[in-house]
Amino acid sequence: MAIHSPTLVSRLFTPGACHGWLWAQFVQYGIALYVMSALRDGIVRGQLIIEDSHGKHSFGSNEPGVKHPLVLMSVSSDSLWARVFLSHDMGLSEAYLNGEFDVSSLKGLFDLWLENRQTLQGLITVFSSFVAFASGLAITILGRQSLSMAVQNVVEAYDTSNELFKCFLSKEMMYSCALWDDAEHGVRGDLTVGSAPDDLHNAQMRKIKHILKKARIAPGHRLLEIGTGWGAMAIEAARQGCTVDTVTLSTQQKLLAEERAAAAGLSDRVRVHLLDYRQLPPSFKGAFDSFVSCEMVEATGLRDHPTYFKVIDWALKPHRSVAVISATTQPEFRYSNFQPDDFGRHYHWANTFLPNATYFPVTAQQAVKGRLVLHSVEDHGPHYPRTLREWARRFEQNFTGDVVAKLIEEQPQLADPHSLEAFRRKWRYMFAYAEAGYARAYSSLNCWTFARPDVKTGAIQSVLKGHTGTVWSIVFSPDSHRIVTGSNDGTSRVWDAESGNTLAILSEHRGPVWCVGFSPDGKRALVASSDATIKIYDSFECTEILSLQGHDSIANTVSYSPDGSHIASGLKDRSVQIWNASIGECLADLAGHTDNVTSVLFSPDGNNVVSSCRGMLSIWNLGTLLESDHRLV
Repeated sequence: MAIHSPTLVSRLFTPGACHGWLWAQFVQYGIALYVMSALRDGIVRGQLIIEDSHGKHSFGSNEPGVKHPLVLMSVSSDSLWARVFLSHDMGLSEAYLNGEFDVSSLKGLFDLWLENRQTLQGLITVFSSFVAFASGLAITILGRQSLSMAVQNVVEAYDTSNELFKCFLSKEMMYSCALWDDAEHGVRGDLTVGSAPDDLHNAQMRKIKHILKKARIAPGHRLLEIGTGWGAMAIEAARQGCTVDTVTLSTQQKLLAEERAAAAGLSDRVRVHLLDYRQLPPSFKGAFDSFVSCEMVEATGLRDHPTYFKVIDWALKPHRSVAVISATTQPEFRYSNFQPDDFGRHYHWANTFLPNATYFPVTAQQAVKGRLVLHSVEDHGPHYPRTLREWARRFEQNFTGDVVAKLIEEQPQLADPHSLEAFRRKWRYMFAYAEAGYARAYSSLNCWTFARPDVKTGAIQSVLKGHTGTVWSIVFSPDSHRIVTGSNDGTSRVWDAESGNTLAILSEHRGPVWCVGFSPDGKRALVASSDATIKIYDSFECTEILSLQGHDSIANTVSYSPDGSHIASGLKDRSVQIWNASIGECLADLAGHTDNVTSVLFSPDGNNVVSSCRGMLSIWNLGTLLESDHRLV
């Protein structure tokens, strides 16, 4: 079962319940009149025109020159009035799902309510207040997510059908807020200019890359993600050289995420785990450089937030690690720990709790006592309305034919036309409901970055012990997690920068190692020795990949080009050589120095090489020197 059950109040409106003559009279002459009176007193900005079986009713007015919502509502069942009377906004949503009214614009209806929410308090009855209080109390008291409850909530929210989500998500399948920029004409570009087919995908990829940049990932890093979705974040992180462990409770998400990772050729870098974040294997302890979670933490529930942060702290490495978390939030003016049931919480994301911008930093400090400190908070809320509009358009365009047939195949209860229509209207309602909330800052979306605190005491962090001779050269890997050294003892070593432990000893040299280096992506280590060899190693496996052949002299210095495609070496015989870094072919042998070449370096754009010897500095143009040497200085 992957369809949400109706509320208890909604069950009063099932066929055969409270539908006698007396009930009908009570609704028509009591409840309906009460609700209309509250609307008449409460709508002071904008206009609502309702047409039902008893005629046309107008509430509020539109002043000339003032832009306020004008909404036309057609009511087909008096049950609408009873639903609103008994359960307020939840009742309104259930009336729409059951086809009891239609409206000229759902977004306009929500705008009208938000414009007048302070003056529409008359719609809140004693009974609807009791229902809201009881639901909030139940959520608060029972709000600890048991393992079985967490699985049930995920099944209802995400295991409906992968084809359903494909029909409105863009091709990367990211089900969270995109980040819009000038390339898509901004957050209102779809309204002012229109949408191009790839706008949503491009904005989602921008968001993914932004989150990964905030997480400070680098090639060779390990990334933990809680909340896989359909693998978009994990796949992009793997493309950037990370190994990703991503956690989900959705069997359908796991299946599709693994298929998509395999199609991208990244199965060896993306591991999808079907388990709860509270059940991570012991091997995950202190194993990860970065952590990300996009719009998942809302589902953990209020009482489990300390556990959530303790798990993050447990899984991250003790130094130089980062966590990035995004979540829908409530603004400070309406935030409360006591959050009753509502449409979104009941019909889309069960048992969710919405924090505010300051709640998570406080909770993190209480849970992990300074081991994760707040680095930054961003507000992505203004980007959500357009994201929701794009999803809504795609849903209306694609929720037909094969998508519906597949949905009914997986959820047979939707073969009933009324149930299928209620399902369709549920999604329409959600897109408009959420868009209005974000557009008017009734809801927002925050992105928090937490990092391990930097300890700047000036003390020695670790001493690297192992070499038996002078160390001539040392270099950090681009991700700062490893160090390579070259020594007079004829070895080069790979070290763990955090612990100072030796990871590997490269001892294939027959003389002192003068110079070492890393490729820009950190995957290769470069070692030059006095035995006239230059070797390239896999920096993770510490196995030899290439040995540069074609020189008889000792290499004093070596350097990678910024894109990793070329290597420059400076030799004792006063020459500079340029190599193809992939195949080890010598592309150019440059003469002209008057003494040992002591240093070579590529320019940041990779177009030039600078080399030096005693009393002389030369700059070589890489674009021409492969045909003939071209010294500029």
